[in-house]
Amino acid sequence: MKRLRRVVKARARKLGEAVRREASPALYLACAEVAAFCLALIFLLTGSRAATLDGLGSRADFWAAAALVVLFCLLHIFARRRLLHVVERRFFPERYDERQIISDLGYAARGVTTLDQLFSLVAEKIENALHVDNISIFVLDDKTGDYICTSCSTSSEESEHSSVADSNAQTLVLARNDFVVRRLRRLAIPLKIDGTDFEIWERALGESNGAELQARRREAETLQRINSRLLLSVMMKDRLVGIVSLGARRSGRDFSPDDKGMLMTVAGQMGFIIENAKLVGRMVEEERLRRELAVASEVQQRLFPASAPEVEGLELAGYCRPAREIGGDYYDFLQLENGQTGIAIADVAGKGISAALLMSIVQASLRSQATASQTGDNSLADLVSTMNRLIYRSTNEASYATFFYAQFDDAKRILTYTNAGHNAPLLLHRQQRDHEFELGNLQSLNANRASSPDMPQSFVTNKLGEVSLGSFAQGVERQPTKLISKLETGGTVLGVFSDCFYEQETIQLHEGDLLIAYTDGVTESLNAEGEEFGEARLREILISGALQSADDVRRRIEEEVRAWSKGTEQHDDLTFIVMKVKRRKLT
Repeated sequence: MKRLRRVVKARARKLGEAVRREASPALYLACAEVAAFCLALIFLLTGSRAATLDGLGSRADFWAAAALVVLFCLLHIFARRRLLHVVERRFFPERYDERQIISDLGYAARGVTTLDQLFSLVAEKIENALHVDNISIFVLDDKTGDYICTSCSTSSEESEHSSVADSNAQTLVLARNDFVVRRLRRLAIPLKIDGTDFEIWERALGESNGAELQARRREAETLQRINSRLLLSVMMKDRLVGIVSLGARRSGRDFSPDDKGMLMTVAGQMGFIIENAKLVGRMVEEERLRRELAVASEVQQRLFPASAPEVEGLELAGYCRPAREIGGDYYDFLQLENGQTGIAIADVAGKGISAALLMSIVQASLRSQATASQTGDNSLADLVSTMNRLIYRSTNEASYATFFYAQFDDAKRILTYTNAGHNAPLLLHRQQRDHEFELGNLQSLNANRASSPDMPQSFVTNKLGEVSLGSFAQGVERQPTKLISKLETGGTVLGVFSDCFYEQETIQLHEGDLLIAYTDGVTESLNAEGEEFGEARLREILISGALQSADDVRRRIEEEVRAWSKGTEQHDDLTFIVMKVKRRKLT
């Protein structure tokens, strides 16, 4: 009988939540109007009032009912104009500005000195936006691998009824092998927990052994104490560094897809901020300057791809060598859910810790916006424009970054890109296509080579103005004419102006096309005489590597630049990406 009552209560609660979730303020008001009309009609046509109406004539009750309808129509108009917005403001939370929340967090994070301040800030922003009754934050303990609750805040309306307070928040633990922890490691979306889930888990525990039974009960007890209804994973690369638990919304509504998208973006920022906060803590404890640079370099290396992704239609390779222990250059590869592959490269102004922090903001903004843009109609130009606003609001006026981002559609073999003030990548076409090439630059380069015996003769221009390969490009001189284009379409650098508009370009690629995206540390690398490596030499490597793999071209550039600057101090970060279109597999 007790079990039946629990089931009935659970079903009734679920039905009530469904009604509250689907209902709107207008629907509530309409129901109230209908109920009031029915009561007024019953009151008018019963008792002594009905006898009075009969004495006024045979159709008096009809006219009375008609008058009542007219009266309620006027009341309905009044309620819609004057009362509806009051009801919405009181019982239905107003919409929030996701970008403003992200911007505020990024700006405020610069002044955060402890994780407690960060957690309070995050809890406040989420509470103001979603009006939840509980927000708990669990952080990975590097020693045990468990997740310790370091912050548990409740709304003022629920605080006196809460079973958890900040004073005993750290007694709450989610073990590394708990069910929800294992689920969150594999999930890219928030994990929803219904009130009935705990009853299902309780019944399933009957089949568990002793140790597992105790672990599962501790997990369920922890989640029940904080009234958890939604769990967010805080990731750093592929590592779960924290968990955010949200209680039920006070409006009774479920979390919408927009709510979950905003929460995922906040969780993405938290991952980087948590890692940076832990980094600062370690720097304070150990040898300040030396350990600061060493640990920061270790964290920064985690932001770079461990290896190039395996893509059927592409060969990818990347390289970064900072001038100091930590640098401001950044590159990334993104494998998107729509099947496309993203490549990014950026050069942050400055050096050291400040540049590394801005670099992490660029990466967090790119990854969150690239993920969000897959579910909408946003273009690459819109993506970069949004990143610019976020970086502008999160940094001071002296901080900025050049940025290049492209997405390759393997099915159509098209490359769409936008360039935010970055060095224009070089694209080598194996075949002549309808594209605007810089022949004048190549002819000018040949004129310079003719007057300078020290420069290798790689380009030859015939009487018709056609460009072909010279003796430098050994092994490819018998191949068809190859032309180089520069990917310059875009706009200004990121973070200087609040509102910037960017353009994008789409290029049809073909088998053998080769792309090099680089930072100015490559072309501005100096030799012992103070001469720059230059774009011309990079073009020569690009042409001579037409038949080589992307990794071989990467190795060639690294060796050429290293040999060029031998005996000199590296004055800038050296970063570049090589992308080559592969032959399609026959099916």
